[in-house]
Amino acid sequence: MTVGYARVLTSDQNITTQVELLKENGVLFKSITEPAFDTTSANGKFIIQIFGAVAEFERNLISERTKAGLEGERKRKKLLGKPTGSSQKSIEKYQFVKHLYDNKNIPIDKACKQAGISKATYRIDKKDNSILVVKYK
Repeated sequence: MTVGYARVLTSDQNITTQVELLKENGVLFKSITEPAFDTTSANGKFIIQIFGAVAEFERNLISERTKAGLEGERKRKKLLGKPTGSSQKSIEKYQFVKHLYDNKNIPIDKACKQAGISKATYRIDKKDNSILVVKYK
């Protein structure tokens, strides 16, 4: 059976562990396009172990950089994670703007200014005439 090694060896598992599992089941791994990937020879096993070590090193570097970036953001007092929804006070302001727009025929930009909110965060869904609040962080 011919399968691309990129498909066989692309999970978070260790490459050498996957190759050993294949070997236990009587499957020897030999790449047609990359002769260096060959579990039937000592050199091929060595190359696969090197690639496995490099892949693990890369995963560890990514993890360290991510943790360092998150820690830096925490030190700068940045909010991390999923953004919170609008407060009840903000929702009331948006509803007030919609009331001014619908009932008093005041343009959205002036209604937003009167309510003390940004027009950039205010939208009205044309389908069901509901308020859409767009939050930018």
